[in-house]
Amino acid sequence: MAGYFPMFYNMENKTVLIIGEGKKATEKAEKLLPFKPEIIFVTDKTEDFKKLFLEISPSVVIVADETLTDVNGLYEFCAEKNIPLNTVDNRDLSTFIFPSMICTESLTVAVSTSGKSPAAAVKIRKDIESIIPDSIDEILDWLGSLRPVLKSRSDIDKKNLAAIYKSLADEAFEKNRPLTENEIEDTLKLNNEF
Repeated sequence: MAGYFPMFYNMENKTVLIIGEGKKATEKAEKLLPFKPEIIFVTDKTEDFKKLFLEISPSVVIVADETLTDVNGLYEFCAEKNIPLNTVDNRDLSTFIFPSMICTESLTVAVSTSGKSPAAAVKIRKDIESIIPDSIDEILDWLGSLRPVLKSRSDIDKKNLAAIYKSLADEAFEKNRPLTENEIEDTLKLNNEF
């Protein structure tokens, strides 16, 4: 299997250089905004990448300008410097691709067909989106706060902690909300009986 590895990367305060303007540049920027990078647009047709990169020091580069003449040179330069590059609509001159994404405050789901069919990725993303509960962020926040509480409790067998946590998570998703204290205790009691 030779595709793209799905790696989630912290983009907060990272510098993203977008070369180009217009609809494609705007679409890429909008996908990145929830992840809080510093986005810099360059609209001139500069070919002096070394000088530009010394001034900006980008962590990620996106080419959204089909009129840029030396994309091959930029690709080689970025590869040499280990700077991830996405060239819109050109998988061969990209070291990463944009997936079709579902983003909430606490959840990110990415779907990719390795660039073979963005339309299929969108369709699959929509299918997944339809099964995600509206209260997903509330449930995930609750689950995040529940984990240390369970770890600190002396009445829980630490060997069964993962199974207990999964049981509570499953129940919360089934009920489409965080569990009450009574529901947590009932589930813990049930799990301790086995």
